[in-house]
Amino acid sequence: MIRAAMHVGRLLEVRAVLPIRMDEVPGLLQTMKDLFERAPPLVVSILDARHYGVEPPEAAEHFLKVIKRDNARIERSAFLVAPDQPVLGLQLERMIREAGSSKRRLFRNVADAVAFLDPVLTPEERARLLAEGAA
Repeated sequence: MIRAAMHVGRLLEVRAVLPIRMDEVPGLLQTMKDLFERAPPLVVSILDARHYGVEPPEAAEHFLKVIKRDNARIERSAFLVAPDQPVLGLQLERMIREAGSSKRRLFRNVADAVAFLDPVLTPEERARLLAEGAA
């Protein structure tokens, strides 16, 4: 299951938890499109995938298209995986690289992800990020 929401300012929070079903992907993609239509010109995002596993290849391709499409709207984007998720980390690193934006980075601990996003966050966005444990 993957959920996306903007609760505060321009902070886009995406949470990924196993299992993911392919029938959920179209709804998520529509949610992301709707969020970006209502969002300010630049968005700061965090994908918390610490409770997620390797994405099915067909899902990864859908998400890569979305990431590429939204590159121009991203001020910064942190992808967070647990240290014991090497395969997922490699998969997301590949997606980030193929998306072609230096504004997106992968992190294996919360503190580094927060430090990357912090300089561009408002006080309200920072409080939300920290209250949610980096998503």
